[in-house]
Amino acid sequence: MNHIDKDYCPTEQYCTDRASCSTIKKTRNNLVIATALFVVVLLLYFYPQHNKLLDLHKELGGSVSLFSNPKNLNGLIPLSKGSGSFKDIGDLSKEHWKVISFRHGNCTSGFCVKALSDTRSGISKSKNKDEVIFVMLSLDNDGNQVSDDQNEGVMNFSLDNKNARQVGLETGVEFLMRFAEINSIDDHEDTHKSLLLNKNNDLIAYINDHRPENLSKSLDRIIASMN
Repeated sequence: MNHIDKDYCPTEQYCTDRASCSTIKKTRNNLVIATALFVVVLLLYFYPQHNKLLDLHKELGGSVSLFSNPKNLNGLIPLSKGSGSFKDIGDLSKEHWKVISFRHGNCTSGFCVKALSDTRSGISKSKNKDEVIFVMLSLDNDGNQVSDDQNEGVMNFSLDNKNARQVGLETGVEFLMRFAEINSIDDHEDTHKSLLLNKNNDLIAYINDHRPENLSKSLDRIIASMN
């Protein structure tokens, strides 16, 4: 009995002729090669980035906590009352890095005031001070108007209880999620941290050490490494 010879292809379907089967095999091989090349490119790009991040983390020690996969905070940090008519962190300058700190409405003495003063001083000592703006979010339960310290190098806004909890969830800053239960940021001296955002408002790092010399060094090294 006459019959037509058919090749068996990897698709588990019989080819009608050798030419079509060869085409399918060639397409499959090309896809495998393209996938392999894509993986290699990813490794070549991300592995040096990962090493650079590790080296930077070792150099700066515990002064900062760097993120390997920064989260974009546009639309996630609401701004109300204070400097200008901005509604969200995404409305601020796209040409500047941001250092975001927090204070209680009754922040008038002790560690709270010192940490904020040191942060401002550290930014002013940075070689990149013209690329950084200092944003203060006041945890304000009673809705009092926040003083505008923009002339002193600070853009000041307030957060109510609901928004503070939301910002805490988005950024991982624990005390923001329950600030209504505490009387002062002094109660969290050991865990107080500021946020460092790049120009795209990606959360690059927590700032753990607010001493001026250490803060200015951290800013300069991070900005030089990531700009």
